[in-house]
Amino acid sequence: MQGTRDRARHSLPICRTEGRTQGLWEARSRLSVGFRPLPQTTPTSIVIQRHKISEHLTESPSLRSRLVEAISRAYHLARSEAAMETGLADQTFRPVCPWSFEQMMTEDFWPGEAS
Repeated sequence: MQGTRDRARHSLPICRTEGRTQGLWEARSRLSVGFRPLPQTTPTSIVIQRHKISEHLTESPSLRSRLVEAISRAYHLARSEAAMETGLADQTFRPVCPWSFEQMMTEDFWPGEAS
């Protein structure tokens, strides 16, 4: 009997609200907030991706032969995403990537800044 009382005292408080278990709802809510990944800023994301690209090229040097194709595909996708996010036409953005791979990988290079 004592063990049952101890377990009840340490469990989440439960009350029925419109057919829901309040304790379960509260636990789900707290978990969704507690485990939400932190948003990344664009500069943070760019720095992380530069490091990942460098690692991939170090681990698989043969990927260098496919850089032009990969950049072209990625730029095409980024151009479409930028058009959707801004509401501007695709034609507003340059049809081909205006930056070289070396330029994009330079630590102090940021797209949109005067070079």
